[in-house]
Amino acid sequence: MVAGGVGRVIARTMVVLAVVAAVERGEARAEPATVRVHDVSQPTRCAEDDNVSIALSGGAVGAFTIVAEHPRYLTAGMPDQTAPDFTDCDMSGDPKFRYEKFSGVLWDDGRVKVVGYRFESDWRPTQVPVTIGDRTVVGLHLIQMFEYVDRRPIEFLVTYPSDGYWRAKPLPPADRADTAYGTSFLVGPIEQQGRPIVDIVGLTIDPVARRYDMLFADGSRARLSVAAIDRTRAELRVEFDQPIGDDQPFAGLRSMYVTADNADAARIGWLPAPAPPGGTGR
Repeated sequence: MVAGGVGRVIARTMVVLAVVAAVERGEARAEPATVRVHDVSQPTRCAEDDNVSIALSGGAVGAFTIVAEHPRYLTAGMPDQTAPDFTDCDMSGDPKFRYEKFSGVLWDDGRVKVVGYRFESDWRPTQVPVTIGDRTVVGLHLIQMFEYVDRRPIEFLVTYPSDGYWRAKPLPPADRADTAYGTSFLVGPIEQQGRPIVDIVGLTIDPVARRYDMLFADGSRARLSVAAIDRTRAELRVEFDQPIGDDQPFAGLRSMYVTADNADAARIGWLPAPAPPGGTGR
């Protein structure tokens, strides 16, 4: 599945997101899995509303890969527009829970840097413990991971532990200082709590391996690992301790679309499975 777009004439979204699912047959090679795509997107006039909503389900999926790539239309001089646009937005009814603010570097070894934030308010009353190394911080709302390039940390992955959202992007092309995030994704058993969420109750980060171990509210676990990160793609590997049932999505995409030139994801599509040797695709 791919998603990408051009925001407000200039490029706000800098990523194409692809999800490829595979069944794990013990230690044998991965085989294609049957995945159902549920489109529950709704129209909106608010550019800060994630009205594009896609869920993926398939009870045999034990692992899958997420790939974020730069869009083909990206050019050296194309500006990014990342400022919020609350025109036609009414968020007065959103729940709001208060927290004690926090921000700090959780890890920095000159190769990988991890920074965490707890905001003054959030829409969920969650207090997820996040462990990195020998340190545990409770209630973080945003965690950023950076890769050092020429001694400069460049952000390429963020997670929001309170509701289970993630964003990824490749390192910027050599002719750009940085690029912006685009489509969000969810990993794990997705449920509806006002909006789609993944209920994480514990998160352990191994910054050396660039790996996130998640414990979910239903007792199941998953691992998200950075398989590759460079200037063309970010590749993430997700593995479940056991497949999620057919009746619950195991992953999802969330993004925004108001009009074709005011969108984080202007088009969504999927490709057929590659043909096996001597066979035909399906």
